[in-house]
Amino acid sequence: MTLDFEKHLRLTQDLTRVGSWEWDIGRDRLTWSDEHYRIFDVTPETFTPTLRGLLERVHPDDVSALESAVALCRATHESFTCEYRVMRPDSTTIPLLGRGAWDATPGVAGRMYGTAQDLTERKRADEALLIANRRAQGLAGRVLQVQETERRRIAHELHDEIGQALTAVKIGLQRLRRKITDAAFGADIDDCATIAARALDQVRGLSLNLRPPHLDDLGLEAAIGWLIRHQCDASGVAAHFHTHGVPRRLRPELEIACFRVAQETLTNVLRHAGAEDVWVQLCCRDGTLELTIEDNGTGFDVAQAHARAVGGASLGLLGMHERTLLAAGRISIARRTPAGTAVTASFPLAVQGGRAE
Repeated sequence: MTLDFEKHLRLTQDLTRVGSWEWDIGRDRLTWSDEHYRIFDVTPETFTPTLRGLLERVHPDDVSALESAVALCRATHESFTCEYRVMRPDSTTIPLLGRGAWDATPGVAGRMYGTAQDLTERKRADEALLIANRRAQGLAGRVLQVQETERRRIAHELHDEIGQALTAVKIGLQRLRRKITDAAFGADIDDCATIAARALDQVRGLSLNLRPPHLDDLGLEAAIGWLIRHQCDASGVAAHFHTHGVPRRLRPELEIACFRVAQETLTNVLRHAGAEDVWVQLCCRDGTLELTIEDNGTGFDVAQAHARAVGGASLGLLGMHERTLLAAGRISIARRTPAGTAVTASFPLAVQGGRAE
C-alpha cells in the first residue's frame, strides 16, 4: 500500500510539475522529491540540497523575498506563498511558486515542509491570454472608432443634405401658401408645411444625437453642457451641472468616451429612474478627468444589472464599461443614499504606450 501511494505521489507530482520538500532546520538538511530535483535540473548525485545551495540557484532579484518569506514562517509558524525564479545549470530561468508551512506535529521540532510548482506553462498561458486580450481590445477600439466616424458622416449628411432639402421644402410650401387664396387648398399646404417642419426637427435631433457638433467644435465641457440642456429641459428634470479645471480640448478618444458615458447615463436616468433632479460634475484633478452623475430616482439592483450586461441583455451598460476601459479609464455604478444611483467614470488625462501614466 505504501509503495502504491508513493508511486501515485510521484506520478501526480510529475503531471502537475509540483515538487515537494522537507527541511530539518537544526541540521540544515533539505529533502527533495524526484520532481523537485527535475524542476531544478539537478540530481541527488550532483547536488545536496541546503538552504544556502537553494538560494544560490534563485535569481538574485528574488533572493530577498524568498528569504523573508522563510524567516517569517520560522518566526510566526504561519505558512507562506512566494513566487521566485530559479536559474538552472543550462542558463535557463524558470518561474516557480513556492509554498511552505511549519511542521506542527507533536514531538517534531524545527521542521518545515512545502512545495515548488513550475509556473512556466501557466506564465505562457497568461502571456498568450494577455496578448489575446490586447488584440481584442484593439479590435474593439477600432470598431468604436469606425462607428464614431460613421456617426459623424451620417450626422453631417442628415444635417447638410436631408436637413437642407427639408428646409427648402418648408420654405417652398410657405412661399406657395402666400400665393394661394383657396382656403381648403391652403389648409392642405399648411398641413404639409407642418409635416415638413416636424421632419426637419426630427432630422436635426437625429443628427445631434449621432454626433453633436459641440463635441468637435467646442470640446467636452461644452458638449456635456449642451447634452444636459437638450435632454433634461425637454423632460422636466432639474439638472445641476458643475465643472472645475477642465481643459478646452482633451485627447479625442477621452472626449468621445466621456461624452458617450454621460449620454447613456442621462438617457437611463430620464427613461427609467423617475428622478426629479440630476447632478452632473465634470472635474480635472491630479491628472485625472472625473465624470460623476447622480440622481434621486428609484435606483436599481447594480449586481443584477451587471449580470444582465455580461449576458448581453443590457448593451448600454456594457458599452459604457467597454468605452471607459478602451480609454484607459474606470467606471463604477452604485446605489445612492438615500435614493437613486451614482455613476462615476474616471480617465487619465495622458496615456503612454496605450496605458495610463
